[in-house]
Amino acid sequence: MHLSRAPLSLPESVFLGLLCAVGVSLLALAGIALFAVLTLLGMPVEPMEVRELALGLLLVFASYFGAGALGGAGFWLVQPLRRTILGWVLTGMLLAVVAYGIIGLSAILGYIYLGVNVIGYESVNEAWQSLLWITGVTAIVGGIAGAYYWWKDGRVRDQPCA
Repeated sequence: MHLSRAPLSLPESVFLGLLCAVGVSLLALAGIALFAVLTLLGMPVEPMEVRELALGLLLVFASYFGAGALGGAGFWLVQPLRRTILGWVLTGMLLAVVAYGIIGLSAILGYIYLGVNVIGYESVNEAWQSLLWITGVTAIVGGIAGAYYWWKDGRVRDQPCA
């Protein structure tokens, strides 16, 4: 007898995506706490206006949760692809591009329309150009992650149940 996993439902997939968003948001908060401690210790940290910090945090967290929800829905949608290594690689590429595309697009739109520069862009043109190369890099990394999960999924499936 072998282990097998039932396909996730759409609500389960979206929930897992949102759970990932919570985890990434907590990591972001840890980074912000570190900068607060560095500031209290007198380390030179680039100052930010309260408005820019508040809007930036809202933008970052909203993009994480948007990416989590859409990534979870995308993960559910492409379940049939994940029968082969190519399907897993394509799944990884798609999810990475969706997730980081949403986060990157949010940063660009926040920079253009809200004046919040969470990435440190020098110009609008630079912002749009960065989205192109980041999308390419994340697609490659996502494909590698997809291959890893194909390998990991096969190892789990090949282990006998107790």
